[in-house]
Amino acid sequence: MKISIKCLLLIIAVFCLKDVSSHSDKKQSGSTLFEILDQLEQFHEAIGNATKILKTQAAAVFGENRGSAGGSSNEHPGAASHGGNYVRWGKTECPKNVTTVYPGVAGGSSFEHSGAASNYLCLPLDPDWTDKNKNDNTKRSLGAHVHGAEYQLEGGNTGFFGDNIQETIDDVPCAVCETERPNVLMIPGKTTCYEGWSIEYIGFLSAGRYDHKAASEFICLDENPDAAEGDDVNENGKLLYLAEARCGSLPCPPYIDGRVMTCVVCSK
Repeated sequence: MKISIKCLLLIIAVFCLKDVSSHSDKKQSGSTLFEILDQLEQFHEAIGNATKILKTQAAAVFGENRGSAGGSSNEHPGAASHGGNYVRWGKTECPKNVTTVYPGVAGGSSFEHSGAASNYLCLPLDPDWTDKNKNDNTKRSLGAHVHGAEYQLEGGNTGFFGDNIQETIDDVPCAVCETERPNVLMIPGKTTCYEGWSIEYIGFLSAGRYDHKAASEFICLDENPDAAEGDDVNENGKLLYLAEARCGSLPCPPYIDGRVMTCVVCSK
């Protein structure tokens, strides 16, 4: 049971009043009571000032925006309060009610380079240059290469996305998204989120091809991907294939050998 400061002060005042009422000199008793009440009022004011100071110090340490996991703070409606971010692969904009930080194109190291970096990049469409590299004075002097990414939907996956994607020509768009919920999680093999989590988008698990030289990472490609604006030429580079389940160490069931795996990006 919680007792407010005002209630506590009132209880103290009642006991003080009971005590002073037993005095024979009522005039003196009344004077004593008012002195006690004045002291209690000053005490109450001191507690209020101390509380304000503590709140200010706490805000400086932990931040003023303490919005709940399900929404933004009252002070900044619509703004993300300590939110999380993720990449929506295959799209140029983020889901509804989520902020698009920037649209871009997917890229990374070449599929045939054994020393390649494994991760996919979401490259912005408005890159910046500095005085050190604006005149191409560093051209071909660096060891790492960044290529654009292309869809690779050969064999049994041809036509997987209908007419949206040309199997080995279209480039992969992306969008960096900011959600007001701080925790973001990609779950492979699912199209739903677990209890307490909200769906950001649903897709299909994708990565580089298993027998290529370059390593890659698993990402969640949107279930209805688009093609980035490009030259519609098969130039390879960083490649993106749909990921399939392979039984053995992987338990089957519940997994099914050769089936394209789903994925979902969740937040809370």
